[in-house]
Amino acid sequence: MKPIAAAFLLAPMIAAPAMAASPKALPASNRQVQVVPAPAWVVPPPTPTEQADLPTAAMRFVYVDNQAFAGPAGLESYSAYRIRLLKPEALALGTITLSWLPDAGSARLHALRLIRDGKVTDLTANAKFEVIQRESNLEASMLDGRLTAVYQVPGLQVGDEIEIAQTVTIKDPTLPEHRSGLAILPQGGVPGAFRTRIAWPEGAAIRWQATKDVEVAEPSLVGANRVLSVELRDPAAPEEPVVGAPPRYSIHRLIEFTDFARWPELSARLWPLYDKTSRPAPGSPILAEAAKIAAATSDPTRRAEMALRLVQDRIRYVYVGLDTGNMTPASVDETGPAALQTARARPSCSSPSCANWASRQSRCWSIRTAAMGSACACPTPDCSTT
Repeated sequence: MKPIAAAFLLAPMIAAPAMAASPKALPASNRQVQVVPAPAWVVPPPTPTEQADLPTAAMRFVYVDNQAFAGPAGLESYSAYRIRLLKPEALALGTITLSWLPDAGSARLHALRLIRDGKVTDLTANAKFEVIQRESNLEASMLDGRLTAVYQVPGLQVGDEIEIAQTVTIKDPTLPEHRSGLAILPQGGVPGAFRTRIAWPEGAAIRWQATKDVEVAEPSLVGANRVLSVELRDPAAPEEPVVGAPPRYSIHRLIEFTDFARWPELSARLWPLYDKTSRPAPGSPILAEAAKIAAATSDPTRRAEMALRLVQDRIRYVYVGLDTGNMTPASVDETGPAALQTARARPSCSSPSCANWASRQSRCWSIRTAAMGSACACPTPDCSTT
């Protein structure tokens, strides 16, 4: 639901889990919306504000409440909101959607209510969600396996209010012991109560930072957990970005958290995956192609051009984010020219759009270095191959 996402968002910082060599069996419950009570670490939503509705607004957020728990089960992202429909164009918000990655987590519904003239109709138990695998980037040869559950609130009218609470969990298969995430508070001036609350077990090494326009108190100890909480009530619009400035200057009201101490720590955690998958197996077709290039010319520049032409012109790439998707790279043999067929691209990228480029680069380095007799399978800080 784009209007809600624009107003307030809490999502994993590393959203796409990484891909295993072969698909794993998923619990049936991971492919359906589970109706369960809210987790014990969740607290009641913020109280509504008294500011009047904007005269031109099609809807009014009574509250938006996002809470996260970075615990042993993974990152649990709880999201709840209550929204008032002020004009007919807001009736489209009666299409309730939940989205999640079934190989890394699940979707759970805690409450769904329709409020009309003060009367509450509880739809939680009887809401029948249709679960679909949309693959919205299929035309771009990208598959991520994300599931979307859809439910249409029946008989919705102008003046009604919808209240929903849900949790989406994620435990990245490549980094199962690590927790990272971010929260974005309202990016415009809107009436309503907006809160983000992030909790983690006392003793967990969670680091966090916020943009300078978010006032955040030091996390407090609540029971066995440390809790960071920010609430905005009828927030004004943030400052306009400087015209012509880089996009990073347009980032407002952002909170990030992670248990990685430094970027090199994350790099060291991922590097062995690339080191392993960038080495062709004995008898690999990659080595045969490299031998052809080595025999064709002794010119390093020409060899590099031939390797690049091979991976760019003779292989069709498909981004596959299924099963463990975006963090574990595919091996050179899996993506290489075994029969010069369609290859699965699974590099570590923050977005699928870079998958094809990075996969081609990885394959190109493997072919090029094999042809040139280098001990390096791909570029590293400790071994510079040019």
